[in-house]
Amino acid sequence: MRILHVTNTDYFCAFLLRSQLLALREQGHEVEICCGPGPLVEDLRREGFPTHVVASSRRLDPVADLRSLAGYLALLRRRDYDLVHTHNPKVNALGCLAARWAGVPRVVSTLHGLYSHDGQRPLARRVWRSLEAASSRLADLVLCQSAEDVRTARRGRIVPDERLRALGNGVDLARFAPERFGGEDRAALRRRLGLAPGERAVGFVGRLVREKGVLELHAAVGERRGWRLFLIGPDEAAAKSDAIPPAALERPGRVRWLGLQRDMPPLYAALDALVLPSHREGFPRSLIEAAAMGRPAVATSIRGCREVVRHRETGLLVPVGSPRDLRAALESVLGDPARLRRLGRAARRHARASFDERAVFERVSRAYRELPIAEAPRLAASLPGAAQEADPRGSADDARDSAKRNRSQLSEPFGLALRRKPTPPGSASWAAAGRCAPPAPQGARRPDPKRPESPRKSR
Repeated sequence: MRILHVTNTDYFCAFLLRSQLLALREQGHEVEICCGPGPLVEDLRREGFPTHVVASSRRLDPVADLRSLAGYLALLRRRDYDLVHTHNPKVNALGCLAARWAGVPRVVSTLHGLYSHDGQRPLARRVWRSLEAASSRLADLVLCQSAEDVRTARRGRIVPDERLRALGNGVDLARFAPERFGGEDRAALRRRLGLAPGERAVGFVGRLVREKGVLELHAAVGERRGWRLFLIGPDEAAAKSDAIPPAALERPGRVRWLGLQRDMPPLYAALDALVLPSHREGFPRSLIEAAAMGRPAVATSIRGCREVVRHRETGLLVPVGSPRDLRAALESVLGDPARLRRLGRAARRHARASFDERAVFERVSRAYRELPIAEAPRLAASLPGAAQEADPRGSADDARDSAKRNRSQLSEPFGLALRRKPTPPGSASWAAAGRCAPPAPQGARRPDPKRPESPRKSR
């Protein structure tokens, strides 16, 4: 199959999806990427992934969102995909809508974490839940990483039961393995970080934004003598309204920002513990990586974190937004070397039993195989005005053609009817609407002769 994965950022593809995309390519699929612009786009292309750039705002910006929708639609009309797989909350909505509109036969989305959560104001939570519910109905299948999110989606009727499937999360357990680093290796790594003998190294891996609890972490750890805090992640100042500049967090000899790091296992080997004081999470990869490396974690007791950190067994869970509880938990872990080692060993066992990425890859592949190719025409045929019954053989061409013929009806239940005012024949917007067929550029898909022409009114 030719598969397009759509995400909001190049960072997401390069760090969170890369292994999954490589696994799909090894299975014989043609895998392409659509993501926002960034320095990692060329890296993805060098790895052999055709990568298309469509900007996606991570703020609430209706004008930018319409531009993103138009960009997705243009790409999907230009190239024939057998399956489109979307990621991230807004991309799930816009990408799935564009795929339906363009007539892609199979559409899958992954919920990496429900954006709606109990800590939001009621109105904001209702808005996000409505968006999540609408986007889930645009997909043939919704893969949900967190088991807690699966239960929430079912209980709140956010995703229809028949479209919802648990996915899980995982890492390469051979790469994230503490036995790769002996005592001398760890000592050398700690010296390179400037750690003095006896100092405790606390790590944070993630985006430097307020919803990750960075300010509470800074208050809990920043001035504690004998502790060093290492912040690992990108500077989000240009992309997120709640971003915190790294310079505002760094303290000489106390807090150090290491930026975006590609090779994480050596850093986990040098740390004593990981901290993730987020207000909202999906299924945090950093907690899984730390557990696989045998490092205990202190995290907030929220969806996603609770799935990785077993309280008092592999780490500690604390309330959201409490620097005092965060500091007390770290004191109890870092101040007891025997407990630190015991929690780390239990974390590694938990990771080996529950977080092997190969199991996740198999679930994705199985979902693709089991998704009927005739799903798109069946959805279209159930709506008024369907032209004819789908070919029982369910070929990809039949599915794509049928979905295209019915794309306006498909979009209407989501409040986005596609009726336009008549435009003069021969104009650019007339051609863009598909009412005339200008010569297609070399290599582009030509208009489908089976698609009926829109009737022109006589004047």
